[in-house]
Amino acid sequence: MRRCIEAILAQTLKPIEVIIVDAGSTDGSQNIIREYADRGVKLVVSKGCIYSEGEKLASDLAQGEFLAITNADCYVPPNWLECSYMWYTKGYDVVGVLRCNTGDIYNFAWNTLHDDKPWTTQREGLGLSSDGIFILRQTREDLNLKNLFNSPDVETALSSPLKQRHVIIDPDIMIIHDHPLGGATNCFRKSMAYGRLHVGMIKKIHKRMVLGESVGITLSIRGLGGDLLGINAIKGYKQWKPLMDRVGIHANCLQFVIVRMVHKMGQLTGILMAVIGV
Repeated sequence: MRRCIEAILAQTLKPIEVIIVDAGSTDGSQNIIREYADRGVKLVVSKGCIYSEGEKLASDLAQGEFLAITNADCYVPPNWLECSYMWYTKGYDVVGVLRCNTGDIYNFAWNTLHDDKPWTTQREGLGLSSDGIFILRQTREDLNLKNLFNSPDVETALSSPLKQRHVIIDPDIMIIHDHPLGGATNCFRKSMAYGRLHVGMIKKIHKRMVLGESVGITLSIRGLGGDLLGINAIKGYKQWKPLMDRVGIHANCLQFVIVRMVHKMGQLTGILMAVIGV
């Protein structure tokens, strides 16, 4: 929590206000937040609220023209707000970031191959994420996003109104998601849960099962084959290795490939279970 707050306060473009919604934590987080009260950080306690409810509460209380949303186990780069606002001046009213999963190799292996240049379309693992969204307040109100199933990144990927907005994801704005999974079993279970969640979201929105990049989900035979054969994992290892070294995660290519395949098999298992209704 402290690292998250410090990163926000260290922005090159200073935030007008910082609102943190706590769901009733008992791990000392509230005391840490209160330490920053004299620096404009506001604590709002809403016991038992889920992420989407907390996000809405903070957004409703905010006074500014723009909303920048992140999570407690993430820390943002100093240029997050400045670069996001720069994109707004170029006509984009929704700006996403490149999320890097860290904490241990089991979470790091979730990272996806990405372009070096900004992109404007949703892709699996590379769409908008609640870990780092910059959005014009009026745009958020116009979209009326409700974060179904507490999965805002899925909803934004599938939301038809959002596709009519000017959206950009900038890989130069990298947010670190520090969330260790602790082992292969947890990696598989989390991947499976996400797979089931995504299919459930698709069915709820479209009233049927839909696949295809136009609706935010990319499940192609070519892509699946590359995952199961480990080809994409090898490419991903080469791309992410410099950052892996920087954040202190030590794993060779074979270890990365194995964990990545555990993640993909969990994801595929969840998708199949959801499709057949298990």
